[in-house]
Amino acid sequence: MPQPLSKMPIVSGAAFGPSAMLERPDMAATIACTISTWAITERQLASLLAHFLKTDVRAGVSMFLKVSSPEARRSMLDGAAKASLSEKNYELFSLVSRAIQPIRKRRNEYAHGLWGVSADLPHHLLWMPQEDAIMRFAEMQEAVLNVDPGRFAELAKTHKSVLVYSKQDLADDGNRAQQANHCLVNLKLVLTRQGGPDGEALRELLASPLVQKLGENRSRQTDQ
Repeated sequence: MPQPLSKMPIVSGAAFGPSAMLERPDMAATIACTISTWAITERQLASLLAHFLKTDVRAGVSMFLKVSSPEARRSMLDGAAKASLSEKNYELFSLVSRAIQPIRKRRNEYAHGLWGVSADLPHHLLWMPQEDAIMRFAEMQEAVLNVDPGRFAELAKTHKSVLVYSKQDLADDGNRAQQANHCLVNLKLVLTRQGGPDGEALRELLASPLVQKLGENRSRQTDQ
């Protein structure tokens, strides 16, 4: 689990930009693999849409690709599933959708955030949300235009929203991305009645760590 940089004080400062990935090539490769795995997962989602709409895969994929917003895609899939599936199967689809949502969110953070490094953390990568990175840049530019070196130095040391990723954090996210893809593979096998006579695909799906964690979280919320 990535930790806030505020809990890991650094002395030498932090540098953000594309060169950060070149300084941590093995970690950069893990990030790229996670993003690539989610691209395969999107292919599974497009195939599911074709199944829900009872059309050929090419038509379903074309419709899926016409919608660029992740939230719009999710809504389209949910609407198609609700209209075409039995109540029991729709509940299963909804369960899987909720289970993989954090992985979708993390992939987007990986792709759109700004990565950085610090000499004080030679085995870690730093990550800053895209919105904060843009605002920080604008504020630093303003400090330069106003010839305010004190404000510029203050901003350079401000890392409130920055998270610190270890190699294990990135590997764990990669494993979860693979689990998400496997969940969708098994879901489609169940929905198309190809899950095996003994329900192997359904058992694997319900035993997925992502689905199990979702159940644990719901149980904790109920207890509270």
